[in-house]
Amino acid sequence: MPELRKPAVLGVQTAPAKKPLSVENMLRRTGQNTGNMLFAAATSGLFENAVNTDYALPNPKKLEGRDCIVIAAANWLNGHADFGHIAEKLEATNLPIIALGLGAQSPMEKRIPKLKPGTQRLVSLLAERSPVIAARGTFSCEVLEHYGAKNAVATGCPSLLMNGAEPPVFRTADSHELGPEDIAIHSTRHHFYTATDPFYTYLYRQAFAHGHDLLLQSELADFYFTLGRLNNPEIREKAAAVIREVYQAPPYKLREYLGTHGHVFFGMEEWLTYCRSKRFFLGTRIHGTIAAVLAGTPSMLIAHDSRTVEMAEAMAIPYVTKDKVDMEGPLRAEEYYQRALDHDFEAAYSRYWDGYKDFFERCGLRTKLYDA
Repeated sequence: MPELRKPAVLGVQTAPAKKPLSVENMLRRTGQNTGNMLFAAATSGLFENAVNTDYALPNPKKLEGRDCIVIAAANWLNGHADFGHIAEKLEATNLPIIALGLGAQSPMEKRIPKLKPGTQRLVSLLAERSPVIAARGTFSCEVLEHYGAKNAVATGCPSLLMNGAEPPVFRTADSHELGPEDIAIHSTRHHFYTATDPFYTYLYRQAFAHGHDLLLQSELADFYFTLGRLNNPEIREKAAAVIREVYQAPPYKLREYLGTHGHVFFGMEEWLTYCRSKRFFLGTRIHGTIAAVLAGTPSMLIAHDSRTVEMAEAMAIPYVTKDKVDMEGPLRAEEYYQRALDHDFEAAYSRYWDGYKDFFERCGLRTKLYDA
């Protein structure tokens, strides 16, 4: 197999906008979730000679002179999204296609999702054009095999590769006692929706009740209050109705809380800088957890579905499943902080790193991992 050295990388594009954007457009640039920036940035950073483009492949000229296409994939193996538009664009090329971090979305019971026809078409194309598929975990490999792609290996998400060859080391302070200001919480909601699970609501309310910072990734209603973008009365009222229900508090109090404690980032450097300012991160967002790990800040993921469990296990991320968290009382952040400090990345992180090196070697794709 000839060595591949000039990939075109497909992922979210997060370069600064030439003019101020609306909050909705800023979120759209990150693929509706700022966590997508992590694995897109990690994938792009793997190569010396890559060109970057978005998933729509809007400019075919970007593929001229390229010898393969690398996709910064996500939890696309789900029952509601149809990725036929990406499959169609990729089919029009004659290049090898290498997917990194392709994952399944399913409840804890690990039910095989019923994929839309376009997504099945993409899986078939990857089975045909990919020497190997890098899946987010063992369950994602099972889903791919169910749909005919038998060339998947469980590698986890590439986002943690930004840490380098050495395992992460958590930064600790002289005092192990945490104050409310030391802790950042993250939970899961999207756009102008309320939570789909009472557990997610519990985390938002605990953060508000105890004055913890709140890391946001896709909660569009909260973004408006956090960023102070409230000049449009229609949007302000729409967002206020959502957050009033989520936090069970009046909007004027939430405006003050989110304006002070809410945080959302559209660039990696400012996100990691913020992570270094806190002593502990706790919540359901896998990439919110990984960002903190990359910053050396003790972190604990609360795994809430098959996707977060398999990624935590594949990447040696400290985690607890949500059924182990007592929602009847206050969130015991200090307990999870101590458990995070006891977490040992050593052996498992080496498996993660070596697994990706082996994957790239099998694909014949030259990366910076060879030089690390």
